[in-house]
Amino acid sequence: MGRIAALAIALSLAGAARAADEVTYLYGAVGVVRTDPGVDQAAADAALLGAGATEFSSKLDRWDSGWKIMVGWMPNRHFALEGGFTALGTATYTAQFNAGQAKSEFKSGGILFNALGLVPVGDSFSFFGKVGVIAANVVTNQTVTLPGGTPSTSNASARMFKPNFGAGVIYDFAKNASVRLEVERFLHLGNDTTGVSNVDMISLGFVLRL
Repeated sequence: MGRIAALAIALSLAGAARAADEVTYLYGAVGVVRTDPGVDQAAADAALLGAGATEFSSKLDRWDSGWKIMVGWMPNRHFALEGGFTALGTATYTAQFNAGQAKSEFKSGGILFNALGLVPVGDSFSFFGKVGVIAANVVTNQTVTLPGGTPSTSNASARMFKPNFGAGVIYDFAKNASVRLEVERFLHLGNDTTGVSNVDMISLGFVLRL
């Protein structure tokens, strides 16, 4: 009887430990985003020059800000699932020429689903890697204003499922709160109509365990 009682107590304590490790959490982050290529600068330059543009200059800004908000479930200290939404910023091409101008934008974002594998280091730090999928939406906009003319605009959009992956570190600075630093990549966003780009994001966020 004593052995049975001891076994029952051990199982009860193990179950309590598992329940203590299981948490749900909210996660919000902001960061910097690089879209590559975003807009094909060489092709855009060639199109404008071929149309007769002179006194020509152009630039491509691949960098922008981004953000995300997620809901997660962690059944134990080594694994988590999370889903939410991310905005991945805009890559912008601009050109100036003989009293005219042009602008093109590549904007992306979407709904995220990720699985995380975590490696705790001591009581406060955890390193993690993650893989997932984004239900992405890509929008491109182009505007060309010729000398003495009205702006000509066009746009395109595409939706697709694409993979993403990343890695980072979590620091628990309080019982129910952490900061999280991570870098991640979203692969091959877009299609033949919008153009295809990879998007990288470095973000810093706040985790609140519920």
